[in-house]
Amino acid sequence: MPSTCQRLFLSFCQSRASALPFPPLPSDSSTGFTKAFPPPKSPKALSGPLSSSAATKSIAAAASAEMLLPLRRLSGHLRRAASASALLPPRGLHGHLRRPLSAASPPPWAMIYRISVTPNTTRDASFWLAPPPSATLFSLPERVFSSMEHPRAGGYTDNYASVVFASSGDGLLLLKATWHRFSAHASLDSPRPREVLAKEEHVLYVCNPVTGQLVRLPPSWGTKHLTTATGLLTQADRGRGPPKRYAAAELIEALKDDVVHFVLCRFRSETGKWDVKERLSPLPPGRLMRMRNHEVLAFAGRLWWVDVSWGAVSADPFKDEPQLGHVKLPEGSELPDQDANEGLELTKHRRMGVSDGRLLYVEVSEEEPFQIKSFVLDGESGPWALQHQVSLDTLWPNGGDGTKERPLVVAIDPLNTDLLYLNMGSEEIVSVDLRRNRVIGAYSVLSSDIPTRCRLANIFLPCVLPSFLGSSLIPGKRKTIADTLVRVDSCKK
Repeated sequence: MPSTCQRLFLSFCQSRASALPFPPLPSDSSTGFTKAFPPPKSPKALSGPLSSSAATKSIAAAASAEMLLPLRRLSGHLRRAASASALLPPRGLHGHLRRPLSAASPPPWAMIYRISVTPNTTRDASFWLAPPPSATLFSLPERVFSSMEHPRAGGYTDNYASVVFASSGDGLLLLKATWHRFSAHASLDSPRPREVLAKEEHVLYVCNPVTGQLVRLPPSWGTKHLTTATGLLTQADRGRGPPKRYAAAELIEALKDDVVHFVLCRFRSETGKWDVKERLSPLPPGRLMRMRNHEVLAFAGRLWWVDVSWGAVSADPFKDEPQLGHVKLPEGSELPDQDANEGLELTKHRRMGVSDGRLLYVEVSEEEPFQIKSFVLDGESGPWALQHQVSLDTLWPNGGDGTKERPLVVAIDPLNTDLLYLNMGSEEIVSVDLRRNRVIGAYSVLSSDIPTRCRLANIFLPCVLPSFLGSSLIPGKRKTIADTLVRVDSCKK
């Protein structure tokens, strides 16, 4: 029986045929906010990141001094930023309950815990940015949910939650906020089934994790059902500096005349609209793609949907008529079609990611002694080249005592192709240098606010944090939360 947290996250990965895409959580009927995850221990001691209004005021002064850097050289830029910043040590404070780093001094990248169910009272999104292997927690402001117009009613309890779908590759995030109303008697301990009463609502946002700015996307025909197979891609003028446009896209499988098709549902900031394109599946006839258990990657000007038993399908959502490309896994890694449970289990020990401008694939063998292999893709279409092969029991001086459990692949370092992050027994995340064949850092998940039952491998998302995030706005035709509330307030007067 999956835990509450597992059901919460996996619900975003399941088929859109589900009648309840977001399972309920235990809540406090007096406040309506869920209590499945405790909020930061001392919220009053925390100061949130720059608000969107503060970021707007700082842009004019910062723009003239901002150095425009090639996107493909972000890794070098971020490494220099890391050496110039005074970063908090991972073990220096209790878990993530540290002061959020200011927009001037975020770590070069963050490993974001993808679920939040505790709204904050600040103006914008809050991210408690921490240098990996520590995880970064986040929360959305209450106004995100209060803007979902649903008057309170007796006998009901409200559940709020948000999940990070994807990172754009240059720091912007795609999030989904969800509200459900249940009968007041519904609880985990109740023998009666939960029933969704009134209505449910789902809203998609693009977010700057450094300034906290949120931009709400308009609803689409599938906003309610958008799953973690939705990605975010950005473009900058001449390939340099802050993004000038973005596109969000979900890839959906559909059967038409007994032939598998892909439906690309996309939103482009320059048009401000959603549209749908249909393409033939590049997979072998009859094979389905298990892509909802893996985040969508942004690489080489395309979005990449990953099935760790087969490979990846890619598309450029900015093109008027996007065409699908594909890359199979390295030889010997491809497996027969997996069912949903097999696909979920496989994703815990296999991962694809972008690192230092290259596409990487990592897998952990099924049998002892556990072997970790990493492959790098040559260009954008292959072939794959074996980069590292390391036996797990050689990473520790004691020969691997206590490493009998198969590790989970948590994240691939987006700046260094030699570094990998593993979850050891759901209690500790370790950073491993595959080139030097050694563990170089560790973080106790037990000291964080992440419940033990919720420490799945695919619950963390790498996100690079280039310096221009602190002084740039999310581009495109948009209305921010602040804009929406100002309009609502003026109508009430």
